[in-house]
Formats: sequence, C-alpha cells, structure tokens
Amino acid sequence: MGGKNAQIVMNDANLELALEGALWGAFGTTGQRCTATSRILLQSGIVKEFTAEFVARAQSLKVGNGLDASVQVGPQVNAAQIETSQRYVDIAIAEGAHLLTGGHPLTNGP
Repeated sequence: MGGKNAQIVMNDANLELALEGALWGAFGTTGQRCTATSRILLQSGIVKEFTAEFVARAQSLKVGNGLDASVQVGPQVNAAQIETSQRYVDIAIAEGAHLLTGGHPLTNGP
C-alpha cells in the first residue's frame, strides 16, 4: 500500500469505531505527527455512509486554542506548516480532487 498512513475500513466494520479512529487519526494533534492518517480506504459497500458521516463530524470539530480542553483541533505549529498544508491541498485539487469540506486556512479565531 505504500506510505502515507492509510486507514482501511471494510464493509463489516463497526462504523462508529472506524469513524472515531479516522477523525482522531486525521485531526488529532492537528494532523502534525508522522503517523497521522492521510488516506482512508473504504470498501465499496460503506463509501457513501462513511463519507457523509465523516464529513459531518469533521465539520463539527471545535477548532481553537490547544490549551482549551474543549478544543478538538488546535493550531498548526507555525506559518510555514500552514503554507505546506495549503500547498498539498492545491496539489490535490490540481490532480483532480474534489473537496467535500475545508481546504483553506482558518483566518478567524474562535
């Protein structure tokens, strides 16, 4: 499967556990660890349900000050990392990706 930290979810998976694992894997520590989930590979029977629920949950994550215990996604480490993330989004779009949510730096604080 190569690199880039794939998470595989099969048709018979416990979707609640898989969704929680995917959210933590992708957004925990703001995705700034070497083991952060970068790809989610779904078996065909759960693609629509999993994707819709994952997007909804991602959109509801609380973003803000990482020292606030209620915050689920803290800031990226510095401006250079924000630029790197944006560069990868831009590459994905140029290669044909269709974003379902996000894809831009947050400019307003909570």
